[in-house]
Amino acid sequence: MTHPQALVIDFGTANHGAAAYQSMLMESLVGHFDVRRHALEFAKHPALKIVTAPLRVSRLAGAFFRARHYALVIDTEVSILWPWGRRPPIVAVLHHIGGTENWLYALLEDQLIERLRGVDAVVVPSHFWSLYFRNRGFRNVHTIHNGFRIEEFQFQDEEVENFRRKYCLVGKPIIYLGDYQKLKGGPQAFEVLKHLDVHFVASGTDKADGALVRCLYLERKEYLRLLRSSIIVVTMSQFAEGWCRVAHEAMLCGTPVLGSGNGGMRELLESGRQIICDDFEALKHEVECLLKNDARRAELGQAGAEYGKQFTFERFQAAWLQLARQVCYSVETL
Repeated sequence: MTHPQALVIDFGTANHGAAAYQSMLMESLVGHFDVRRHALEFAKHPALKIVTAPLRVSRLAGAFFRARHYALVIDTEVSILWPWGRRPPIVAVLHHIGGTENWLYALLEDQLIERLRGVDAVVVPSHFWSLYFRNRGFRNVHTIHNGFRIEEFQFQDEEVENFRRKYCLVGKPIIYLGDYQKLKGGPQAFEVLKHLDVHFVASGTDKADGALVRCLYLERKEYLRLLRSSIIVVTMSQFAEGWCRVAHEAMLCGTPVLGSGNGGMRELLESGRQIICDDFEALKHEVECLLKNDARRAELGQAGAEYGKQFTFERFQAAWLQLARQVCYSVETL
């Protein structure tokens, strides 16, 4: 039996939540579809991503028109550039609108959304974004939450302690600030909390605050040990998140999360009974209270882990296979 074909378009190897989602999506389709990946690499000129996108997309034309049945998984930048006319079915994955400092992207946002009306299905990672599109008249929106391999989040005390010693993070609690960039709220959170006698750790290579914030670029196993070692994870994103994988992964580690709740993150934090902090003025008080209350932290950790573990790889895969087959079947029967 010949499997239907699926061309998965992504944006290379960027280390962010969207890339993790896309990687698990490809893994979910393997064995059920003839999966082919096409990476649109913009890393060399990130600020010109939309300007250079037509050149990248043109490379897809041959595979696009030769295929009998492609279930395309595609991002918004490609949606706006794709020509009208004959095409295979398109499933557009949209993690969020906004959340970028690229002024050109902001100018084209409305056009991106309008072009999405021409695709066969729009997939979003939270009910927040599903409602956003339904309120704009979309009828082909599907919510498929992030998936996780739950066994990754099981730790031995010894490996956590070894991690702390390896990175000289002993003697004081660790507060993890997420990605250290303004849109993610890391630098602003540090400014509010810098009086605390803790280890401040963030992800990335930015050294803006010198020795006061340890910015680490870790491979996945080490990153998860960091989350498990942290006493609190702070995710004060200043844009409407699609979901917030960092917060979800921290919850799976049994670590309390305190976040802005912007976008789809609110669904995650409210359902997982974590703390939502709407502004930086309240952040100092919330964190100080949590640091002093061992029982409260334990309660939050347990609640977060119980909720977070529902989002398995198997659940994610089943949802995607159902949608992908539905889209292929509907085209085959036209």
